[in-house]
Amino acid sequence: MLTVDLRNTLRFGGTDMRGHVVGARLLARGLDPYYYLWTPGDAQELLDPVDFRVTLTPALLWTYGLIAELPYPSLRFAWFLGQWSLLCLSLAVLARINTTPQRAIILFSVALLAIASNPAWRLHVERGQLYIVWVSMLAAAYAFASRRTARGDLAAGALLGIAVCMRPPLALLIIPTLLLRRQRLAYATGAATVLSLAFFLVVARPAAWTSYLSTMLSTKSQNYTGATERPEITYPEVIEGLANLKDTAEIHGVDASIRAVTENFTGAAPSPPQLIAALLIALGAYAALLHNASRRASGPLSTSTDLVFITGSLLVLVAELFVHPQRFIYIDVQMLVPIILIGKHLPDGSPRALYAYLLLLAAFTAEDPLFGKAFEAIGEFTLLTLAIGTHAVYIMMGARAALSDWTPISRLHGEYTALLAILGFSIAYLLPRPQNRTSNANSAPLLPQPNPQPDNL
Repeated sequence: MLTVDLRNTLRFGGTDMRGHVVGARLLARGLDPYYYLWTPGDAQELLDPVDFRVTLTPALLWTYGLIAELPYPSLRFAWFLGQWSLLCLSLAVLARINTTPQRAIILFSVALLAIASNPAWRLHVERGQLYIVWVSMLAAAYAFASRRTARGDLAAGALLGIAVCMRPPLALLIIPTLLLRRQRLAYATGAATVLSLAFFLVVARPAAWTSYLSTMLSTKSQNYTGATERPEITYPEVIEGLANLKDTAEIHGVDASIRAVTENFTGAAPSPPQLIAALLIALGAYAALLHNASRRASGPLSTSTDLVFITGSLLVLVAELFVHPQRFIYIDVQMLVPIILIGKHLPDGSPRALYAYLLLLAAFTAEDPLFGKAFEAIGEFTLLTLAIGTHAVYIMMGARAALSDWTPISRLHGEYTALLAILGFSIAYLLPRPQNRTSNANSAPLLPQPNPQPDNL
């Protein structure tokens, strides 16, 4: 698969990466990266022939600008190496902390195989996307937070605060830190976010932030249909030594945004206020469920760090279903964080838990081109998966009330199946076992809590 990604990198121009690089160069030169339109006579370094609207925050563009002046072909190849390096490093960090060496090796291998053959990763590398950066920052923050020391929480909070300024939906990670009694981590994240935002407001200039907000709140952005059409402009055939900047690979995938799914099923797209209202309801319901479950715990969980990052990642993924006018499959790369952390806490000798986890992996890989045509032909794979998964998780967790109503959304895409499975596992951390009717055994969390030593990296 590495050779396939290398071939795609050399053959195609990385349309998303080109827009990111051009946006960073524009910001560095004092131009507006969100409304700039290239015209003949401008420098080729500022030309994105696809004219996709830049959606990165000024904080991320400023950071990108530290290397953006390098020749684009060099950046393209360097980012191919960078993506694979960050992937392997992130998987290793997530898998090795708070678990046995044997399980760490298994989790690393399974996750690497699952993502390496996944079209989400194929598209991520070919387009030159940045979601693996957030995965790596979350992995690093998880490593520091797992130490459960003041310095560890401060370092984790600093990383999360910087990440929030670069990717605002990551601010939702603060919710589980508060609900799961990791106040020190929550306060460190909040303080780092404020300080980082103040820094980026200065270095990236307030005007850029104003333009960014204007772009994100505009009707055109909310009803995004693709690149800017400018037939009156003739672009050079070769730009910075490359003639493939508009070429893209044909990679199987679907738009799983709430906006697109609703429009496909009803013929009408929900308005931005409707999407925001639905998102707030969804986040509030899950936060209430998490809060009520955590209150029943006798004290801080030994694995609360894992649960913070599982539930926080879930909240971010759900939010992006609502806020993205188009949701491309490369966003699913972020699912690696909860998938690995869930795998670390599967009870030994439990076929039901293993079966439910395999369903999660199946949902994650449901868009694989090896199976995509079969899924399309059957048409009911997601329904079957949800039916079996509901039964398996119900038996495993004893949570029928929370998980019985899955069928109304059973015909949606594989991403929804995976998110629902992650939701089920996150609930399983805090739900107590049913009390043994023949004994006075005390209730305990369903997923056994390991007793590893903090792993100092």
